[in-house]
Amino acid sequence: MGSGLSRQETVESRWWEEKALDMLTNTSDTGKVGLVCSFIPISDESAMIGVLKERSDLETLVAIHCKSRERSKEQSVTSPTLTDEAFATELWRVLRFSSGYQAPWDWDWRPSLFGNPWEIADEFHTVVTRAVFRIPTLDFVRYALGYEDKAPFIRSLFSAVRDVCSNLRSRFNELPEMKNTYVKVEQILRSRYRPLAHWIVANSLGDSDELPYPPVSLIDFALNPIKDVFATRSLSFVLGQLAVLDQRLRHVNRAYDWTRWSTDLGFLEVVYQALRPENLTNLPATRLLPPEDRDARMLFLGGFEMAARHEIRALLRKMKFSFERLHRMGLRGVRTQ
Repeated sequence: MGSGLSRQETVESRWWEEKALDMLTNTSDTGKVGLVCSFIPISDESAMIGVLKERSDLETLVAIHCKSRERSKEQSVTSPTLTDEAFATELWRVLRFSSGYQAPWDWDWRPSLFGNPWEIADEFHTVVTRAVFRIPTLDFVRYALGYEDKAPFIRSLFSAVRDVCSNLRSRFNELPEMKNTYVKVEQILRSRYRPLAHWIVANSLGDSDELPYPPVSLIDFALNPIKDVFATRSLSFVLGQLAVLDQRLRHVNRAYDWTRWSTDLGFLEVVYQALRPENLTNLPATRLLPPEDRDARMLFLGGFEMAARHEIRALLRKMKFSFERLHRMGLRGVRTQ
């Protein structure tokens, strides 16, 4: 790190807040503006909007990121200050909440009460893992860096798993014989699966009156890589890594075959390893893949790199199209690149 600070001390310093505002103020790179607004948390988010409002290329940024949000010539003439404020706020909102809102937990799912403990464990593992991959990158960043109150998706997930625990406890009281099955499920999850699924079942079997809140360590697999990246104290490096991480998380959420692969722990471990910062440019070596769907798995793994490259190409195409459109509209101060 070069500063002599530990990773935790570097994270607690929140060095990125000042650098993010400085980059928003001074960079001519519209791509970096989008990345800062999309991925960098800050205590006073209104400060970001204030900086965006003062940028001379606000028109261009709005055209790139906010479809059907171009200001009219009449707006520009009659109320420039208020119009800039409104458009900067809209631009920030679109970049900040590009994923929209989708609760990560599948509320239509109900855990099986009886049956094969191995199948129930697999079911828990699938539902929990899929929910984790539905969480936007910004929420992981916020939680990793100490902005827990601004991470609604993770808080929603933790609230959901507590509800599942509570409901299971109630069912155990109604159907004591079902508890024996879940004792075996807990043992399987403890020995084979990631900790969040195990936490749900283990705490549903607990005897304490008060149900604990899930500890943050349950999602360390996603938080630690982010802390490692921010420990470098290089904002440009951070932005590049988070952009690729975001595309890889989206790729898993979109393309992972949960029906066939979710219980294949070896293959899932390859996916988790691909999210580590040291692997963001080089995927880990794949293990032996089952012959019946080897091509599909290889295509999925290749999509990690394809997704990142596609996003860069799409951004460039979008920028080029926006510049040409603004030029045709005759807006002053905008020149084709």
